[in-house]
Amino acid sequence: MMGMQNDAVGRQVKFWNGNGTIIGVMKDFHIASLHTSIKPLILCLAPSNTSYMMIRLHAGPTKEALAAINKITGNFNPAYPFEYHFADEAYEQMYKSEMQVNALVKYFGLLAVVISCLGLFGMVAFSAERRTKEIGIRKVLGASVAGIVRLLSVESLKIIIISMAIAFPLAYWVVNEWLASFAYNRPGVSGSLS
Repeated sequence: MMGMQNDAVGRQVKFWNGNGTIIGVMKDFHIASLHTSIKPLILCLAPSNTSYMMIRLHAGPTKEALAAINKITGNFNPAYPFEYHFADEAYEQMYKSEMQVNALVKYFGLLAVVISCLGLFGMVAFSAERRTKEIGIRKVLGASVAGIVRLLSVESLKIIIISMAIAFPLAYWVVNEWLASFAYNRPGVSGSLS
């Protein structure tokens, strides 16, 4: 964005903190939700304006590591208490709405499947009850059980196929609209459904 493709290191740059020399260039990375595109970022060393420290902890004794960090920070700045936040919790907050929607979709999807199955069962039972005489006559005339089941299933299958023909394109459209809300998941970009 600054017009310095390959030769940025060592050049002078002017920004809100004054003038500085570029000492390195990093690959793009997200510091916000994936709904937003990656924005330009300048990281500068300003010891007098430092209020946060990023520390990578190894998996294991987290409490002991936090106690050691608390002791070290207390030695340098005893007037301020040690406060910490985990990065995974911050990212979890960014996607809290997606997790809530995910839970709702699971529960309501399960409820919809159960109601659909009950409705389908009721429709087949009603159809069988209505055609009891016809089924009896067909059985007396030598119809097989498979033939009778096929006779009863054709009506239900037609309705199921019509409902799937309506539901699948609608679900495809809804998922594509949701994916389009992410900055890097648009048609033509890897991972898109389109």
